[in-house]
Amino acid sequence: MLKPLHKERRRRIRHNAHLAGHAVQDGYEIPCVVLNVTASGAQAWFDPVAIVSLRNGRCVLHIPRLGDVPARILWTAAYTMGFRFDVSPLFEEMLSRKLSLLHLPQPDRVSLTG
Repeated sequence: MLKPLHKERRRRIRHNAHLAGHAVQDGYEIPCVVLNVTASGAQAWFDPVAIVSLRNGRCVLHIPRLGDVPARILWTAAYTMGFRFDVSPLFEEMLSRKLSLLHLPQPDRVSLTG
């Protein structure tokens, strides 16, 4: 029996999104496609030219049907970025409920205890 190479650390359900959105930093709106989203963060794809406009740190990520969410850019790989939402636990719970009502696909349901 094969063992996984690493233990999954995600505590929230990741939803496939593929929604047109944008990141706002220093007053500039940079268009993106939100690839997936959880109640605590998201992954987005940016145009190769536009991605150089963003730097690590704080921004606001606009996600259709969820609104403007304060976020922190955690990582960049090729033309995608990973965001951690900079919100209170109460706001995170509200996002979780909103996501469940949107009926977005759930590609990898994981344990909420991890």
